[in-house]
Amino acid sequence: MLGSASGKVTILRKDGLIALGDIAAALLPHAPGYAGKLIAVVARLFWAMAGSKGEFKLVELEELEKWIEEAKKKIGE
Repeated sequence: MLGSASGKVTILRKDGLIALGDIAAALLPHAPGYAGKLIAVVARLFWAMAGSKGEFKLVELEELEKWIEEAKKKIGE
């Protein structure tokens, strides 16, 4: 989902970009090694495109799944 959203970054609204950054940040504890380092970069890039500054926080998996479903609707996936 983040990959397909990255291709639409120029047409997404600010709230969608912030949501994608938040999702990427929430995935950080679940991404080991180099993937974890890159997911932090992805989160910061989505936030920067939105002109926002997000924060990394721990999110329960059920809540993260809800965020992902909401974001899919926002990006038309």
